[in-house]
Amino acid sequence: MSSRAEEKAARRAEREAAQAKQEASAQRKKRLSILGGVAALAVVIVVGAIVISQSGTDDSGPGGSAEGKAAAALVGGIDQSGIVLGDPKAPLTIEEFVDYQCPFCGQFSREVFPTVLEDYVRTGKARIVLRTLSFLGEDSVTAARFATAAGLQDKQWQFTEAFYAQQGEENSGYVTEDFLKQVSADAGVDYDAAAEQQGSEEVTKILNEAQLAASEKGRDSTPSFAMGPTGGEIEAVDADVLDVEAFTKTIDEQLAAAEK
Repeated sequence: MSSRAEEKAARRAEREAAQAKQEASAQRKKRLSILGGVAALAVVIVVGAIVISQSGTDDSGPGGSAEGKAAAALVGGIDQSGIVLGDPKAPLTIEEFVDYQCPFCGQFSREVFPTVLEDYVRTGKARIVLRTLSFLGEDSVTAARFATAAGLQDKQWQFTEAFYAQQGEENSGYVTEDFLKQVSADAGVDYDAAAEQQGSEEVTKILNEAQLAASEKGRDSTPSFAMGPTGGEIEAVDADVLDVEAFTKTIDEQLAAAEK
């Protein structure tokens, strides 16, 4: 029979294992707080976006960066209108739900998105609709509003890729005026125009629609996706979004169904 000390050690090991598993799960899937609904989101994003920090960054500054420009160039030559990237007549529509601070969104952008872009979007097989959420903190709110304002210039996808190429540590306060100027320069965005429009009703409307779509489709983590035939029903899909093979397999399945 085990001694009392051994039993205590075993229970402690079980607790530590359970805690480690819980922390890993929390890190992989940031939960989206939907309880407040669309109205609560509107209040949060408006309040959070009133003031952008005036502090600078330790990087290359508002003149732009080579890595940001290279990332933005990935979407060059592809049809783009606001939050939509790709041929409007593409048979498959993919909705991508993101938070600009989410490290896994950045990882997807850098490791998986280039393949999706070249094999499906650039070839006219699929179009992507960007649904921007902001639940990780104030930097998420600031980035969401500014990126959406860049979308009013049909440059949100360039901005998004340049942003992820230089994504900072979550909730570190890195989404400053200088950082946004730098990303704007990388993406070819008119910074002054975007800064003026970030608090507009049009931007708020687009963000509220993203929140509503997330709620309706049960998308409570980022990055997450919904897919379906263009002009038809777009439904939530579950796949390993950080594995190229697994994710493209899901796209192939959805594309085959959409083309029937």
